[in-house]
Amino acid sequence: MDVSIFESSLTPSMHHLSVYSYYGAVPRRESKRGIRVEGPPLMPAKDGYVLPLFYGYRDWDSFVAFLDCPELLEPKFATSAERNKNPEEIERIVAPKLKTRSKHELFHGAQELGLPFGMSQSAADIVNCPQLKERGYFVEVNHPVAGRFISPGAPFKMSESPWQAVKPAPLLGEHNREVLCERLGYTESDLVQFREKGII
Repeated sequence: MDVSIFESSLTPSMHHLSVYSYYGAVPRRESKRGIRVEGPPLMPAKDGYVLPLFYGYRDWDSFVAFLDCPELLEPKFATSAERNKNPEEIERIVAPKLKTRSKHELFHGAQELGLPFGMSQSAADIVNCPQLKERGYFVEVNHPVAGRFISPGAPFKMSESPWQAVKPAPLLGEHNREVLCERLGYTESDLVQFREKGII
C-alpha cells in the first residue's frame, strides 16, 4: 500500500478542488486582520504565500544564507528562544527578500538545504500540481449533466486492489427504483403513486 501524506492532507479540501476543476473558481481566504495567530506567519512571496518556520530551524546560519539576511546573525536571533522574542523584527527583515522569489523557488530551494519551509497553494495550484499529476491523483469523471471534469481520487494506492472512480454523482432520483423496489420491497405501482403524490 502506497499512502501519500500530501494527498491525504487534501481530503478536507476536496470541495474546493472540485469547484475549481468544474467552474474554474478559486475560493478566497477569510480575512484575519488584526489577529496574530501563534506560530509561524504566512508571508507573501513574489507570486503567492510561503510559511518560513523561523523558530524551528536548527541550522539558522543556512536559513540566513538562503535568504541573504546577514542582519539575522545578530545575537538576539541566535537561539530559537531569542527568535521567539523578536518575531515582528524577523518578519520585517525577511519580508522584502521573500517578495523577490516565487513560492516554488523558495519552497524547493529550502527543501534542497533541508530547511523546513511551507508553501500555500490555491485550488488552481493543486489541480495543476506536477507531483499530483505524476501520481495520477486526479481522475476524470464523465457526468450525464455536468459533462467531463476532473475530481480528486483516492489518497492511497493498493497494488492488488486498485481504486477507481466507478460512477459519477447520481442524478436526483436516479436510484429510486433500485432502493425502493429492490431493497425496500415496494412495487412499480407504488413508485407511480409516490411520484403522483410528490413523495419522490
